[in-house]
Amino acid sequence: MNYLLVPQDIAMSIIKSTIGLDNVIFVGGVADYMNLKGFVDMPINDIDLVYNDKKDLINFLEHFNVVYRNVNSNVYKEYLKEYITLDIDLKVTTVRIDLFNRTNEITDIEHGEFYGYNIKYASSNNMSKFHNDMISKLANSKDKKRLRKHSKKASYYNMLNNKK
Repeated sequence: MNYLLVPQDIAMSIIKSTIGLDNVIFVGGVADYMNLKGFVDMPINDIDLVYNDKKDLINFLEHFNVVYRNVNSNVYKEYLKEYITLDIDLKVTTVRIDLFNRTNEITDIEHGEFYGYNIKYASSNNMSKFHNDMISKLANSKDKKRLRKHSKKASYYNMLNNKK
């Protein structure tokens, strides 16, 4: 099943031509998809990117209405301080892209083909650790939707790791 929708494919093309795929690491849904494909169907709702240097984003950001956000959640503060979010308006729909400044949390990077695009993405070990860490951090949170999301993804990674 193709989980990359036409609007997301357009967004990937824009990312490739303005930032360059060598300058970013995919995390979130794209990394989960890449790590878990063949094990579980993993839909991709938005595109989450980690960048090293904000200057790599200049050409990309000048084309869009960008919102800089400080992280309000105590749960995510240890991972990042600020992130950039933008919606690419494609007339019929929008594609949400979140850009995070790189932290030392991403220690293993994989390379692979994602619908014709050669990308770098956070490894299964990194994403497994991230989702499992989020469960304990969100356990006492009022954000039950995020807790369910991270619990579900952590369980997929845990099952996958137990099969190895």
